[in-house]
Amino acid sequence: MCSSDLAREKLEYALALFERARDLDPRNPYALVGLADTHHALGFRGYADFNTATRLAAELRADALRLDPALSELHVSIAVDLLYWKDDFETAGAEYRKGMASGRARPDSLRLYAAYLKMAGKLDEALRYAQIGLSGDPQAPALHVGLADVLMAMGRYVEAIEPLRGALKLNPAYESALERLDICCARLGRHDEAADARRALLEIG
Repeated sequence: MCSSDLAREKLEYALALFERARDLDPRNPYALVGLADTHHALGFRGYADFNTATRLAAELRADALRLDPALSELHVSIAVDLLYWKDDFETAGAEYRKGMASGRARPDSLRLYAAYLKMAGKLDEALRYAQIGLSGDPQAPALHVGLADVLMAMGRYVEAIEPLRGALKLNPAYESALERLDICCARLGRHDEAADARRALLEIG
């Protein structure tokens, strides 16, 4: 199975689980946000009609907002849509800050906020949120990569290698980690290690 087929299978499985959660508890805002994000992912990856997926995601987020207007994950979900799909950096920032206001944001939401702060040039703050996120879920490869992204933006390539290798220990076929490891090693002049990462990428593809 190629990586795109596997990604589609995982997203469709996630969709089924979130739909089951909603069926069991229609007033669970976490299930609605999960459904919204999964529909959106299926759409932008081309596994579902993009316009339909976007509409469904917006409707589900609106339903979740009525149920729990303070839910961290909801505001982060809205912020991601604004930042990456509507190109509204300012409003996305306001939504991210709403998501952080409760102090109960989950680790992946902290990773996404750190990515926003990195784009905003607030690198020290981004690093702090990336570190907190990773400490909350050290078994999530994406959180290791999120920390590495901030370190790379700070030019701290040597330090970035450790979380990238941590991500690959958890998932040896994690393409995002291999891509960044290639870049870090190349910029440090560690060309053999960069070539190893590139070969691993080619083997996955």
